[in-house]
Amino acid sequence: MTLHISKKGVDDVTSNGTLEKPFNTLTYALTRITGEREIVFLEGSYEVPTTDIDIDALIIRSHTNQKVIFDGTKSINELKETNATWEKINHQVANENGSEVSNTFIYRIKVKNTTQIWQLFSERKEIINARYPSAQWTDESVYDRDNHWGHGYKDNATNGAIPYGNGEILDYSNNKIDLYNYVKKIQSTIDPSFNLSGVLAHLNVGSYKTFTKQINGMNLDDTNKQIRLTYPPVSLWKEKHHYYYLENHLQFLNSQNEWYFDDTNKYLYVRLLQEKHPDNVDIRAKVQTYTFNIIKNDVKIFDVNFFGTTLKGSKSNIEINNCNFLYPSCYAHSLNKTNYDNTSDTFDSTTLIKSGTNCKFYNCAFSYTDGIALEMWGGGNILEDCYFSYIDKTVTNLSSVMTTVRLNGSNNIVRNNTFYKTAASSTLNSGELATIEYNNLSQSGYLQSDGAMIHVMVAQQTNVKIRFNW
Repeated sequence: MTLHISKKGVDDVTSNGTLEKPFNTLTYALTRITGEREIVFLEGSYEVPTTDIDIDALIIRSHTNQKVIFDGTKSINELKETNATWEKINHQVANENGSEVSNTFIYRIKVKNTTQIWQLFSERKEIINARYPSAQWTDESVYDRDNHWGHGYKDNATNGAIPYGNGEILDYSNNKIDLYNYVKKIQSTIDPSFNLSGVLAHLNVGSYKTFTKQINGMNLDDTNKQIRLTYPPVSLWKEKHHYYYLENHLQFLNSQNEWYFDDTNKYLYVRLLQEKHPDNVDIRAKVQTYTFNIIKNDVKIFDVNFFGTTLKGSKSNIEINNCNFLYPSCYAHSLNKTNYDNTSDTFDSTTLIKSGTNCKFYNCAFSYTDGIALEMWGGGNILEDCYFSYIDKTVTNLSSVMTTVRLNGSNNIVRNNTFYKTAASSTLNSGELATIEYNNLSQSGYLQSDGAMIHVMVAQQTNVKIRFNW
């Protein structure tokens, strides 16, 4: 027995959930379930609030050959203050090495006091949260550490003895990126009070581990023309290969396709590609992390697409089949969230199966994540025929040794998957007694060092099967 949901459906007693008289929302359909075990969505894009799936053996799928999207974003027109309009303002900015100042213009709009924005889209493509140095998905500069991350200490052969310790970073200019000159230029020509204290820093200071920390001090050494930033010490710090980038300051908004959110005063600032006016494009903001929270066994989700949202589960025999996940997860760095919050999952950023066995992701695609692509905990799980591309642009505070895809527990199977363009140094960790076969892995580890595409830690190596991968 099946219930149907349609964009043209009606949520009242005049509907019975048949194909001819479908419901309008999942929330209402779940209240009308009696013995039905299948919910079918008709073609369309659905803004489904985070929903507990608490019915055993429920199937959620699209109607045959119809495209269904679960959308975790809302139009900025729904999130703005009543009668608020886009305001064009002049905005002076410095380039990354502080050699020049430019007069630009950006747009801002007042949003509702309840609105929190941590990912933004223009025509369904991500606008990058303003950062120093700037980088983009479109030209893959997010993966260019040499030219689009700041540089700290490299090694003894290059820089001599390291002049700082854990909790500090000294910027080493590479001419294109010079944080000291950048700060001095802003202070001398734009804002004398400009200071980096309070911004977020994403710090690759542990080789295979990267950390997000809030900067708590800035010191300018005008004699040596150096800048030193301080932050709370990290748990793993190595004396080599330090890189960083910064977020959460309006001054960082110095390029097209960037945005900045002032959460205190509730202003959203944007600068779009080709200097377009925001009224002339579809701007949407992420408003949730999860569409589904699966809390019963044997649930199956087939043939649907997720945009700006994803799912999580905590039971066994869950099957996710033929689903596309586009921008499924994103850190809430614009809100100063630096890691998971154990008291709230609102800003978690992981597609996750936790404590479930015999779960399966089959024939799914994951693209453009910020953070880990997928975690499956519990053991006896399967990842098969899936495609992962453009995974992670920050690589901070990831699970375990900071891995792109992690299957915890034992006897997992990872088969016939493709991993292409991933940022973490550890691409795949599959647990104990795993079978890892027929996978295609390429172009990984862009933003860290000292890892492996197929990562098997010492305690996991006994009787693991790794074969026919390339």
